[in-house]
Amino acid sequence: MKTYPFGTSRAFCLENDLLKVTLISFGARITNLEFCGKDLVIGYDDLEGFQNSTVYPGAIIGRYANRIANGRFELNGKVYQLGKNENDVTNLHGGPIGFDMMEWDSTVESENSVSFSRISPDGEMGFPGTVRVKVTYTLEEDALKIDYDADTDADTFLSLTNHVYFNLDGYDGEDCRNMKLMLRAPWYLPVDDKLIPSGEIRSVSGTVFDFTEEKTIGTDFDHCFVLGMDRKYQNAGRLYSEKTGIAMEIETDMPSVQFYSSGFLSDTVGKGGIPLHLHQAVALETQLFPDSPNHDNFPSTLLKPGEKFKSTTRYRFSKVQ
Repeated sequence: MKTYPFGTSRAFCLENDLLKVTLISFGARITNLEFCGKDLVIGYDDLEGFQNSTVYPGAIIGRYANRIANGRFELNGKVYQLGKNENDVTNLHGGPIGFDMMEWDSTVESENSVSFSRISPDGEMGFPGTVRVKVTYTLEEDALKIDYDADTDADTFLSLTNHVYFNLDGYDGEDCRNMKLMLRAPWYLPVDDKLIPSGEIRSVSGTVFDFTEEKTIGTDFDHCFVLGMDRKYQNAGRLYSEKTGIAMEIETDMPSVQFYSSGFLSDTVGKGGIPLHLHQAVALETQLFPDSPNHDNFPSTLLKPGEKFKSTTRYRFSKVQ
């Protein structure tokens, strides 16, 4: 493993015969992921780019992935008002200063594994409880594994994910909607004009949301696709580029995947001096349901003292042609 300064942050490079992954401690994020000679994830060449970014590339998201309506929830009879950072209406990805904007402590676990940890104090972005979080990245033969671990000293809601954006044509590729996708998701969560779930869990059958058979992405998405109502480790789906022949399998024990075709991606300058553009890459964020604290019919995201939040996601790569 190579380690080196990345501005005031620290970079870690994991490499084997198939994959090369670079991580930094700012946001505990993935900055580069190379397979078959191509870097498949968007990002920036320097720390300042990530510090100024509003699109979370490669970062760990917390305390709560996705959206919480009106930036508020009730817990144990008390209403908690969170930071609002999307149109002054919703709490998105943890709030104005989420885990993505934090410098994390780092530990080299082995030649192929590094962990990042931080303590999120009680009241951070309005969330109750002091939460200890550890995220471990491990490079396997053909996969990048992400393990999430957390605990709390008071009742709180928690949902963690990674917001890495993939383009299997290469990070400098064109429209990600030309790639093919399959998701083993029989349902999706309908949303309102603010992208907040209505509370309904709707079948994908007969809709544009049906990716149970592989098809070209084709259009815009920023929706939660439901794999199941409980948590079990499974192959959630596959992203595939006909142009490069690169395929990526997604494995997770999370009950849903937020599929985002980067319809709001800003036009800042990314790696290699190439401007980021709309639909440049796909985010497939394994997670618990958005706005779950405000929907009793959604799987609970409540974390209590003495309990552990644990989750594993793998992104597995192969060359099909």
